[in-house]
Amino acid sequence: MKKNIFLSVACKLLLLSLICVSATATAKVRLWTIGDSTVQIWDSSYYPKAGWGQVLQFFFEPDEVEVIDKAVGGTTSKSFYEGHWVAPVKNNLLPGDYVLIQFGINDMFSLNDVSLFKQYLTLFVEEIRAKNAYPILVSTLCGNDNTWGEYPIATGQLAAELDVPFIDLSRMSQEYLSEVGKEYATNFIYMNLQPGDYPNYPAGSIDNTHIQEIGAVDMARFIVEGLNGLEDDVYVSKLLPFLKPMYMVTFSANIEPAGIVSRTACFPEGISVTAKALPAQGYKFVNWSGDLNATEAISRFTMPSKELNIVANFEEGEEDIWQEKIVNGDFSEWATCEAPTSKIQELLYPVGWLFKPTPEGGDAGGLTRWGDVIFARPFGANMVEISGRATPYRQDLYQSVYLEKGEVSLSVYFKGGAFDPGNPEVVVYIKKEGAAEYLHQFSVSTLSGYNAIDFVPYKAVQKISEPGEYHVGVHVENINSECWIQMTNFSLKQSSAAAVCTERIGDNPTVKVGDSKIYIDSMSGDKIRKVVLLSLHGVVQSLYEIGGERYTAIDKPVSRGVFLLQIKTDTGTFVNKILL
Repeated sequence: MKKNIFLSVACKLLLLSLICVSATATAKVRLWTIGDSTVQIWDSSYYPKAGWGQVLQFFFEPDEVEVIDKAVGGTTSKSFYEGHWVAPVKNNLLPGDYVLIQFGINDMFSLNDVSLFKQYLTLFVEEIRAKNAYPILVSTLCGNDNTWGEYPIATGQLAAELDVPFIDLSRMSQEYLSEVGKEYATNFIYMNLQPGDYPNYPAGSIDNTHIQEIGAVDMARFIVEGLNGLEDDVYVSKLLPFLKPMYMVTFSANIEPAGIVSRTACFPEGISVTAKALPAQGYKFVNWSGDLNATEAISRFTMPSKELNIVANFEEGEEDIWQEKIVNGDFSEWATCEAPTSKIQELLYPVGWLFKPTPEGGDAGGLTRWGDVIFARPFGANMVEISGRATPYRQDLYQSVYLEKGEVSLSVYFKGGAFDPGNPEVVVYIKKEGAAEYLHQFSVSTLSGYNAIDFVPYKAVQKISEPGEYHVGVHVENINSECWIQMTNFSLKQSSAAAVCTERIGDNPTVKVGDSKIYIDSMSGDKIRKVVLLSLHGVVQSLYEIGGERYTAIDKPVSRGVFLLQIKTDTGTFVNKILL
């Protein structure tokens, strides 16, 4: 509660700082935004995708400031200047206008020239000043897995060189991501959506660059924070009296470890606020109460001119803790299996740029390539790209994993392009180590809706009748130089009920939770051989070959929630559910 009080005071102080400045301008001020897809306006068919430029208007008094968002997705500083600058923006600038400028994401991949990037930013600044308008440089917001290299730094350096006001959105967004944690950032800020959550994305979405409306509002709030930090600038200070007051919305849960909910924050009147709840394993969402009466886990409302308290109500549901065998396609640790005719010595480059193969071989995209096929992991991504030349070959990329008897759930997302029928042959598979035949296989080319624009999900459940080591991966044949495929979020899970022995002989071990340790006593002298602690996200920690003692202890996890403790002794495997 203290944290909320402090935040409330901060909101009120911000309000006082805004209303204490007397407004002198009488004409409506125009604030332009130019940049890429993280700034632009997305129409309702893309909801919840949004750019921070499209929500920025709500932070200003509409009778005093007009925000004009002219950002265009996919543009670099160069392509925007050449195709979207002169007629739509430059020719319409008036003296006293402001222009927020954010580029860098596409520059990193397409332009790939920091000096040229700075040259085009300089052109924007000079031409805006020539119109007696005011440029403000903004470093690009960081992605969930990427900070966009030198470009945010170059933006700040150029701002200092040209004496231009600068908002370091890159730094602010990085600090914010560190504060909220990976799970919140992935599910609430970036465009990672579960199937069925939003009508516009029935199959869900995997996107760690673009932002949801929640994230767009957060970034717009940082822009406002950056403007307030420029109060000593003679021109920027004229904008500050027109910022609207903000009111705090306190989000909480009736059961603290039951799930993640939208973060407590300040919002201006009239903006759309999203109340979102993500239940933890073992819980289910019931409804919202307090100042929001709704039953949907994702509910929107229009912010009023008062503070709100909103509670997400959870209750214990049917437990189904899963043991994750492979998590988010950690492709850098996968092995390759080569056919006798393959020239490939090592295929998987753990970090690299997205590139197409060259028919001549040799250097490709700045990286060394090997032989006929490339398994490349683009920089900062949980993704692998498979591409190759038009020479026949057969290649596997796989991970070896031990599976118990029971069911496993396989999940992977694909996108690709330039495929001819039957070319390439890309098969996702599960097979027992040493076996000739696949236990499960799926041909990617048959996936409905498969294209080069969006990731398409594939999910399957397979029964494991014989425990042992299995290879889980992708088999590739005959990719030509015009074909490529990307796969991401490759995961294999096995439910705890299937992954443990249900036979119980002797006394069930006792489990006691201390301040920093979880203590296990096998009772009756039974010797402990293995201990595994599981959460919703997989194995938290495990101890093997303990040494056959009657007692043992493991570290208590920092996170809270429902956990499953598997204890293997000489007489059986026992399962204990614990709530931390």
